[in-house]
Amino acid sequence: MWTILVISVLIVAIGVKIISTSISKKKRCTVEVWAKIVNVKKIKCYETGDYSVPSYSYWYNGTEYVSKTGNFMSIIPHEEGETLRIRVNPDDPKEIYDPSVKDTSKISGSFTIIIGVVCFIVVLVKILNSISITIK
Repeated sequence: MWTILVISVLIVAIGVKIISTSISKKKRCTVEVWAKIVNVKKIKCYETGDYSVPSYSYWYNGTEYVSKTGNFMSIIPHEEGETLRIRVNPDDPKEIYDPSVKDTSKISGSFTIIIGVVCFIVVLVKILNSISITIK
């Protein structure tokens, strides 16, 4: 049971990391640039549906980059060949953020935290119930 308790704490930590990564990426990507979607890779997933991974081509400080946001999207709001505004991390121009794409990491991170907390509480209650203290 103690193992499950530790695992539930790790699940909560993973949820917190998912949310904090999303927030910090949004803060790091501060420079707006024009980008063109040059490719949309389709990934088939029979359990959860199909996903798309768009590649963005953009120029920053005289250099052309082709990057992905790192998000897998079930529905992308853009078509291949479309031009749009994205944000670039000035310290690492390959890191980008597309503000027009719905950020689901806060939802998935919150869901992960809730699962971890529920598991923690259930296991803690079972542990406390198994400890019997007799007061005389």
